[in-house]
Amino acid sequence: MDRELEKLKKAAQKTKGKSELAEAIDFLKRLKSEDPCTEALTFAIPNGGFRSGAGARNLSLSGVKAGVPDYFVAVPKSVQLGSMVVWRHGLFLELKRATNARNKRGGSVSKQQLEWGEAL
Repeated sequence: MDRELEKLKKAAQKTKGKSELAEAIDFLKRLKSEDPCTEALTFAIPNGGFRSGAGARNLSLSGVKAGVPDYFVAVPKSVQLGSMVVWRHGLFLELKRATNARNKRGGSVSKQQLEWGEAL
């Protein structure tokens, strides 16, 4: 377990100072090299970014919702709960920019993202 934690810490150090997009690209490249089957079942949910009034309205009408996580990993996993086996059918991921010298805060979580996190 300690080795895994150290690997995660080293990976986090490499992302310092990068944009959220650069971190996302690095995440997907690493996932593809370490677990291509999981990477093949991982996809982005394009719900972020600024849009004009008409564009935002059209996206809202088509089902785009503020705060939905950035990625979904559609890998089923069984979990033993007492005498029952329950299937979990994926993992939502919300990526945030790491802190760096210029940006002390890093990415911040919106109210809608917190609400989605609790709901999911």
